[in-house]
Formats: sequence, structure tokens, C-alpha cells
Amino acid sequence: IGALKGEQPSPAFRQLYAWYAGREEYRHRLESLLGAAATHYEPDEIGAAAAKALYGRKLENSASRLEMFSACAFAHFARYGLRLKERQVYVFSGADMGNVVHTAFEMFARTLRQRGLHWADLDEETRNSLVRESVQEAAEAYNNHLLHDSVRNEYNISRMERLMANSAWAMQEQLKRGDFEPAYFEVPFHGSESDAAYFRLPDGTRMDLTGRIDRVDICEDEGRTFLKIIDYKTGAKGFDLTEVYYGLQLQLVVYMNAACEMVDKSGERSGKAEPAGIFYFEIKDPVEDLKAGDTDEDIRGRILKKMKATGIVSLDVDALRHLDRTISAGGNRSSDVIPVEYTKDGRIGARSRAVTPEDFGLISSYVNRKIYDIGSRIMNGEAQVDPYEFHGRKACDYCSLRGFCGFDPRIGGYRMRQLKAFSGEEVLDKMREGQANE
Repeated sequence: IGALKGEQPSPAFRQLYAWYAGREEYRHRLESLLGAAATHYEPDEIGAAAAKALYGRKLENSASRLEMFSACAFAHFARYGLRLKERQVYVFSGADMGNVVHTAFEMFARTLRQRGLHWADLDEETRNSLVRESVQEAAEAYNNHLLHDSVRNEYNISRMERLMANSAWAMQEQLKRGDFEPAYFEVPFHGSESDAAYFRLPDGTRMDLTGRIDRVDICEDEGRTFLKIIDYKTGAKGFDLTEVYYGLQLQLVVYMNAACEMVDKSGERSGKAEPAGIFYFEIKDPVEDLKAGDTDEDIRGRILKKMKATGIVSLDVDALRHLDRTISAGGNRSSDVIPVEYTKDGRIGARSRAVTPEDFGLISSYVNRKIYDIGSRIMNGEAQVDPYEFHGRKACDYCSLRGFCGFDPRIGGYRMRQLKAFSGEEVLDKMREGQANE
């Protein structure tokens, strides 16, 4: 290997090499080893012509597909260009659980509306009864009754009931602390009907974004219409502006852009739609240790904090007040339901995840530019194996294509992109710089 890199081999190596090379039974294996040692990866590019043949003149993408390209261009190419799929195994996976729970929450919300009920007014018995009905109905309809084919899957149904019951309680408590009302559920959008989801790329390709927004909450106040986006997750998912900057988290911003346009076009609200917050809500049933002297109220309070959604909120005074009426600079300074806290002197604390309305607009514009850039790169034929590493997480960690791409950092030419972390203000500064340079 050293000789292949231009280094002079030692005399001992020369003698050993000559011995093996001079024997017929070892010659083929020796050549294979030398070939492997000389392997060097060259970044892949399929070219614009091949990209058009694969993707067509009308490119359909979702936020998650664009995020996959940002994570590794080859993974996107293999999944959506070559259309490679994992072998179908009929077992109930984490992804299946997420699908069932999403469907169950949609049914839960639909039933509430049909019966004229409101989230904030539900009593515990009614709420839990609706949860059971929704999970059972969603499980019954899922994948040809797959969930009823074994004792283990029957257990998964009861587990989903617990997860959803706790999550529905937490959502109800969060809504009680503010003035938002869930208005839309499982809202589909498509670039053919939404200007916010339509892009015309430099080569003339039309790119339509598609998606489905889990929940849109609305609060109207004196001619203003505030929107809150909720995306349900069955696994831990923290919101990070740095990942937005790198194109690894586009979903929530895309959803907010599409929802604002949808509400404005409907003409049903009193004012132009304004972002109040975008959040990931993890569906879970956390365990809380019992401490001496704990009351039920104490335990529920700690669990509610663990159920706090992650995301960012607008620093607009009215938006903050409507998101959580229970916090103030002079009273309860830390919110149990949104990522905001006040300091003793009345300022927004450093651990808060909040931006000005102007910066919300900046983030929205930046994401649109990022989407345009990613779409252009896809149609230019980029398909290189270039996974990222960020905060100890790697694109390869949960990639189903790991055994196919050939990535190996020990082989020359392969590299793991090391993404630098930035503070929230640093990310916003970089977004402003990009906007100014256009």
C-alpha cells in the first residue's frame, strides 16, 4: 500500500512480495489484494441527460426526499433515480407504528369534528374512549389486518393506545394553555395547486413539492391570523436551525409556507396568515420517577415538560401570548409547552428557540432558495457518495443502502462531510449573507 502511495517499500517487504509473486498458487490472490489497495473512489455524476431520463421534465419531490439528497446525493439517486427498495418483510416495524398512529390521530380529529367536540374541553373518559376507537379502527384497516395476525402485534395495538392516550392528553394540556384551535388535519398539498410548492429550475424542469401536514392550529385576534404547524413523530426529533441551513431539515418550513398560502387563498380568515410556531411533537409515553411527597399534579407537570414539542416560535408579542398564556416575565417565566423562557429582567432567555417575525420570513426565503438549489443539483446529475457527520450523527447510521454504495473511509476518495455547528444567530447571519449575495 505504501508503494502505491509513492513510498519506498522496505527490503523485507520486497523479499516477501517476490516470494509470493513467484508462486502460481498465490499470484491471483496477490493481484486481487494489490487491486484492492489501489482502489480510489471518484465522485459520481450521472450527468444532466441521464438525470432527465431518470426524473423526467417534471420533478416531483417531497421535503424528505430533498433532505435525503442533502444527507447523501447517492442515497437519493439510488432510492428515487434507480428506485431501489428494501425487500418487503411482513413484520410490524417502527415505520408501521408511525403510519398507524398518524392515521389514528386523523380519525381522532375527524371524530371530534363530527361530534362537535373541542380538544380543550374533552374529559378524560371521553378522550381515552376516542383514542381506543381510533387506534382500533386504524389497526383494523392497516395492511390487510396485519396487526391482528399474532399475539405480538396485538400487544403493539395496546402499546399504541398507551402512546396515543398520553400524547392526546399532552396535546390537550398544551392547547389549554394557549388560544390556538386545531383547524386542519392531514392536509395534502402539491405544486400543481400551490405556488409555495412550485419551482421552475434553471434547465426548464418543473419541480412540484408534495406533502401532507399533520396538523395546522389557528388563532385569530383583531384582524390577525396566526398559524402553528404540528408534525407528529414516533421517534425523537429535535429541531435545529443549523440542519435547516444544511438542507437536512426542510419539512416544517415547507409545511408552514404551504399552510400560509392555503389559509390565505381560502379567504375564510380575518387577516393574512402569519407564522406563530413550527413544531415536532414526539408521540411517546415517558416514565417519571416518583419522589417523596409527589402529588399527581407534580408528576403530570414533569411529564408534560417531557412532552414539550421542539421547534421555533415567533417573538411577536401577540403570537407568544396566544401560544402560552401562562408565562410572563413577572410570573411563571418558563413555558411547559413551547421552547420559551424569560430571564429575571424580562428578556427572552438564551435557551429559548424563538426568532423575530422578520427572521421567520428570512428562514422561509432561505429554505425556498435551498430547495431551488437542491432541485438544480439533482437535475445536473449529482449522485456522489458524500454522507455527512454532524454532532456525532452520520447519514449512514440508519441508511438502508449502506451495503450497496460501497462507502468505506479507509478507501481513498471517500470522505465523510464534517458539518460545522452554528449558534442560532450565526445561522441567521449566514442566511442573511446568502440573501445579500443574490
